Amino acid sequence: NSSGTDPLDDDSDDDGLIDGNEAILATNPMSFDTDGDGLSDGVESGLTTAQGDDTDASVFVADADPTTTTNPLLVDTDAGGVADGGEDANRNGAVDSGETDPTHSTDDLLDLDGDGFFRSVDGGGDDCNDDPAQDGAEIFPGATEICDDSIDNDCDATTADIFNQDSDSEDCDVDCDDNDAAINSSATELCDDVTDNNCDGLTDCDDSECSAFQACIPENCVVNFDFPWSLQGNGANPTDYYGTYGVTFTGGYGLIGGMGNGDPGTWGLEGSNGSALWGLSDGYRTIVFDFPVTNVAMDFLSLYALAFTVDAHYQGSPVDSEVVSLPGGGSRYTVTFTGPIDEMTWTSWASHGADNLHYDALSSSIPSGQPATCPPPP
Repeated sequence: NSSGTDPLDDDSDDDGLIDGNEAILATNPMSFDTDGDGLSDGVESGLTTAQGDDTDASVFVADADPTTTTNPLLVDTDAGGVADGGEDANRNGAVDSGETDPTHSTDDLLDLDGDGFFRSVDGGGDDCNDDPAQDGAEIFPGATEICDDSIDNDCDATTADIFNQDSDSEDCDVDCDDNDAAINSSATELCDDVTDNNCDGLTDCDDSECSAFQACIPENCVVNFDFPWSLQGNGANPTDYYGTYGVTFTGGYGLIGGMGNGDPGTWGLEGSNGSALWGLSDGYRTIVFDFPVTNVAMDFLSLYALAFTVDAHYQGSPVDSEVVSLPGGGSRYTVTFTGPIDEMTWTSWASHGADNLHYDALSSSIPSGQPATCPPPP
């Protein structure tokens, strides 16, 4: 027997079909389920009783609905995308409650978007959007409903598209944070929490509600280089001058606002209250602020005619510039920058003076541990 069947058993696989008839049907008489779809060959052939006398009754499954049959040689008879045994979950041949019909392709429950929920072509299943091209993987029962997007994100028709998640005074389409009841357009702006509390797009000191908040009140600072407290010389490197209160000056040697005596080895406070006209020799120099400042102004002076450009930078990038033009004879030119800036640089090829640096600074912008915003008065 080349098929391997038992000549003394008319139904070797106990599927209800006698071995000879399986040869006619082209099913495997040694396999209970020739196509491996989960349904026995006998159920797929519509058998309600076994054809032979040797079928094991404890193995045989009778077809509960012989009026409909599936193909025992096709895993998915209706080619709908789900195996016959996947649609007939209890494997009894009938379409029971909660099952789909393995002979109708449009009711096959598929999960094309891979979200773990299913939908059929004819609208069955629990997934209201199974199309991966339409963000179906983000739309399924239990998903978070997104406010005012005209999509039923959670597949629940009773869930409104506009809602009030945090139960405050505003719906989600107006509330800029609908997960926090303390944040809405009727709330008061808190000026030191880095949060837009009143949903106006402005945070802390940028919001007009914080104009009277102490940390948001700008202080007008003046660094007059004619006074000894404004800059300190560094004897180790006489080309560097370290300012108190968040201002650092770096440049060539010479008198700086009357400070120092021109000797690179003896920088100090001698010569205080001296003239700033001879403040700086030629070369490159910079003033760095330890924190962002606005409304910056500084005077340049010279006994000689000269012109140069002062550049303003913020966070490493140039943001503004102004040309200084001095006719000489002790003339004065005031450079102004609206800001915010954190650095000023310039190069001059003639001696000149710099004095009377003004700037506005918010105390909220000063890093932790820095001293007071402005220098003390002279």
